[in-house]
Amino acid sequence: MLHKRNLYYLVVLIIAILLLAITYGYYWHKSIANNKKINLNNNNISVNASAMKGKIIGVDGSYLNSSSIDIPLKYNITWMRFDVGFTPQIENGLFDLNRSGYHIIGILDYATMCDNSTSSKINCTWSLNDWNASVRNAISTYPFIHVWEIYNEPQLPTYYSGIYNGSPYVYYLMLKGAYKIIEQNNSNDTVLCLGGDNLFLGNMQGSAYDYEWAKSLWSYNASRYCTAISLHAYSDMLMLNSYIPGTNMTMQNEFLMYLNLYENLTQKQIWITESGIPSNNAAGTNGLNNTLLNQARYLNGSFGLFLSKPYVKAVLWFHLVGSTSNGYSFDYGLFYKNMTPKLAIGAYERYAMYTK
Repeated sequence: MLHKRNLYYLVVLIIAILLLAITYGYYWHKSIANNKKINLNNNNISVNASAMKGKIIGVDGSYLNSSSIDIPLKYNITWMRFDVGFTPQIENGLFDLNRSGYHIIGILDYATMCDNSTSSKINCTWSLNDWNASVRNAISTYPFIHVWEIYNEPQLPTYYSGIYNGSPYVYYLMLKGAYKIIEQNNSNDTVLCLGGDNLFLGNMQGSAYDYEWAKSLWSYNASRYCTAISLHAYSDMLMLNSYIPGTNMTMQNEFLMYLNLYENLTQKQIWITESGIPSNNAAGTNGLNNTLLNQARYLNGSFGLFLSKPYVKAVLWFHLVGSTSNGYSFDYGLFYKNMTPKLAIGAYERYAMYTK
């Protein structure tokens, strides 16, 4: 049996260890959130915090269970983007997120028309009338969604479905129909067009193709049927200060050039609805330098770059949780699948403070 004095010392020691752990954890998290412990800003990007007030940051979301649904809120993640459909998973997931206080950006696309699997996307058939009916169904089913993105990356054949075959004119007809339905229901809702034109597609030709697609769409007077435009900003794993292979253009300058081109073309607010790099090097990808630190640096630099532009309203990171579904298993998430945050969450929180 322990002597009373020894028991006293043991209790004091346990309490001291617990206090030390709590204190260390608090200051470690605070230092990461304020970017004091590591140098994230390796892109020479100055941050004008006052210019970011009222802007939006968020993530491409994941459906969460009751034990994890509040975790992103603790890190000031309040906006999430989802394909809108009518399967039980989608409906239950979106209603649960709404009840927990999240803002949802809803994508009207192939998932709205079909199940969100590759096989059904390819085999799914639908007409323009079907599309308009599904848009009506979506705004009726999800009255809490007030930002609607019309399609996801409509330039890519992977996402062709039903009547949509990659044609800017067909997209224009879908956009026009959706906009009129949404505006009639709530004229204050935001409608994002272009569906995430890519600022970079692995080479300069890819970037130019998407921009020419947007110019063609705009020639049909598409500006009448959207509030803002959505763009995607992937760097093909390059850091912002890296040179694009075969050019004298850095990734940062490529992004800035096309941001200005899109703003000049459309004269609309810009929402960057996907941007990110993974935190890992998957099998068979020699030569890449994806690390937890580089992911955090990329988030810090890209958010600062985009939000510094007065016409950029929002930036969303891809993705909230875990790896992509392709065979490479790149992990773009800000959280591991067990909802443990990665290093990049500190950079995200920094911008959450700026935009409040």
